[in-house]
Parts: sequence; C-alpha cells; structure tokens
Amino acid sequence: MSLMGVNFEKLQIFRLLCDLQSFSMVAKAIDASQSLISRNIQDLEKTIGHKLISNNQKPLVLTPYGKKLYELIILLNDDLNHIEENIVFQNNNFKNSQIRIFISISMVLGCILADKIKYLLSFFPEIYIDISFTNEITMDLLNKKDLVITREPYNHALVETKFLNTYKMMFGIGKQYLKKRGYPKFVSSLKYHDFIYIQDYQYDAFMSKEILDNISNKYTISNELAALQSISAGCGIGILPEFITKEFHEIYTFEIGEKLKPFEIHTSVSKVKSNSYIDLITDFLKNEL
Repeated sequence: MSLMGVNFEKLQIFRLLCDLQSFSMVAKAIDASQSLISRNIQDLEKTIGHKLISNNQKPLVLTPYGKKLYELIILLNDDLNHIEENIVFQNNNFKNSQIRIFISISMVLGCILADKIKYLLSFFPEIYIDISFTNEITMDLLNKKDLVITREPYNHALVETKFLNTYKMMFGIGKQYLKKRGYPKFVSSLKYHDFIYIQDYQYDAFMSKEILDNISNKYTISNELAALQSISAGCGIGILPEFITKEFHEIYTFEIGEKLKPFEIHTSVSKVKSNSYIDLITDFLKNEL
C-alpha cells in the first residue's frame, strides 16, 4: 500500500481514531465535529481506494486494508520522529564536529528531555548529538550508543549507571472532563471513569494493585503527545509526571487514596565507552532536570 498523495493530516486523524476507538473522542481531542472526522475517513478511503473500517461501533473493526494502513502510519511517524530529532539536535556546524555522542532515550522520556539536550548544545557546540528512541535496554544497544537515558537503570558488571532525578506521579484530568464528571472521590470510584493510557508507560511501577484493579475503561494510545492532548481536551483521566502540567495548562493534577510511586530518570553507559564528554552531558542533565 502506497501513501503517495495521501493527506498527512487525514492519516493522523485515522491513527487517532484507531487509538481512541471512538469518533466522539477524536472530535474532542482535536476540537472538531464528528461529521468532520467521518468525512476525513471517507476521503481517506476514497483516496486509497479501499474500505478501512468495517463498522462505526465501539470497538472499531478495521478491514485488512485498515490494519495495514495503521501499521504504515506507525512506521511513518517513527521515521519522521527520528528525522525530526536528528535535525533538532544537530548544530549548524555538525559536519565540522570532531566529537559525536550517540544517545538513546526511552520513549516516555523523549518529550521531557528533548529541550534540555537541545539547550546543552549551546554550552558544548563542538559536540554533535544524535538522538534515537528505545523501549528496552540491552548490552547490544549500550555497545552501539554512548549514553542511554531511561526510567530504570541497567544493572550489569560492564555498565555504569547514574541516578539523575525523581518526579512525582499524579492523576491528571482535563478542565472539560472535570466540569462534566468531577474528580473521583474514592479508589473504588475509578471504575466509573475513562482512562487514557500511554502505551510505553509501565503503570504497575506507579500504581498499587488496588488502583490498577479499579481502572476498567481504558483507552491506550501509543503516541505520548496525542495521549496528553486527549487528556487536556477532556477525553479522560491520565497518570503522568506532575511537571507535565507546565506544558499542558488545561490539565489539573490530583491525588486519591494511596499516593502514586515516583517517576525516576537514570543514565546507563558502557564502561568501555565512558569518557569526559559523556560525564559532562550527564552532569548537565542532573543539574537541569
């Protein structure tokens, strides 16, 4: 299936629809009417020449072409993210840089640390930094990358790990959802609320079993930014680091019952690759985070 000539915005709407499983929630997330969402999907089907959705009920049932298109959009977004990050983190004289540092960041931490590392370049313009994303740390990855930044340290005899910082995890609720449904008053009342889950968050690391067992209405979204926008737009409740609200002013944080466990950031470096520039970057991040 080729995506040549297909409107990029319509592709993102289709992906969001697949993630949220609801025309009404997509409409809320992007502040549009349900009829506009439907027209976008119909236009997309006409352009591609195949039916993408078998029914409009919840849960949505994708046709084989719909499933294939969703997979292609995921791959396309991953490629675009990698290209975009490489462009953002390259300084103007990267071709003349003698020092190159290859960093891999957990998907969950990507949006948190991006601006910090970009800011780093103004202090060390002689360094060219290449950023990629990962969901898993392995020795193979550590041998290929100079620095890996994740939620959890990688414990190995040949790896040096450092703790950077810890952040408070909170329940997050959008202004519109709050007006309509209010705050959950008890852990047991969580079952009556809609929850937006970010695919790469390890929720069992933040929540007790009691809280997890009481969350039943889940909408899992693979894209972190789309999930945060959905929470901000009032599509449901989320669980996120408290500092996220600095960027999303429509999200209010709250606690209920047992407090959530903190969100930690660690660095892992192969001892074979450790050098003074990696130490500089690690120290800079520790001071800035």
